[in-house]
Amino acid sequence: MKQTVLNYWSKFMEMNIIKAYLLALVFHFVWTVFIGVILLAFGAEFSQHVASDSAFTNSLFLIPCCAIAEEMLFRWGPFLLLFTILGVIAKFVTISEKTKLYAILSVVAVSSVIFGYVHGNVFNILIQGVSGVVFCMFYFRTLIKNKEAGKKDKYQLRPLMSSSCYHTFVNSVLIFLWIRETR
Repeated sequence: MKQTVLNYWSKFMEMNIIKAYLLALVFHFVWTVFIGVILLAFGAEFSQHVASDSAFTNSLFLIPCCAIAEEMLFRWGPFLLLFTILGVIAKFVTISEKTKLYAILSVVAVSSVIFGYVHGNVFNILIQGVSGVVFCMFYFRTLIKNKEAGKKDKYQLRPLMSSSCYHTFVNSVLIFLWIRETR
């Protein structure tokens, strides 16, 4: 299984960004519908329309602002903190790549669970929490590509913008579909 995950990650890293966006969007849509149907079938109450106020959904400015704020809170901040802590620890002891990977995966998991939970309740972890993992994938895709290209980004602003752009794209598509559904 580990090799399969690494193969998918390698393909994702090599993919054209537009293809990656579209593929991830299809995954989002299929996953959301699949999990939503299961939750509804079992009578679970969950929030799928976090921002249902029409003034909000009709504002092109607020959609990216909310995505950037959420990315700063749930991806950028935790990863800046993690890499700062790892940097300080590395001054005193050698940290293995395996330990770094587990630390990163732990932050991805915890921040995604919290991201899902604050969007509604525990059932939202299955929808928005999984979205958080996908947002992290775009964050790390940019972080790794920049590092491989020798670009310095101490404050991880490019990864923040990458995950924020994808987050804005997803929110815009979902809000567009929700507006069409309600009319």
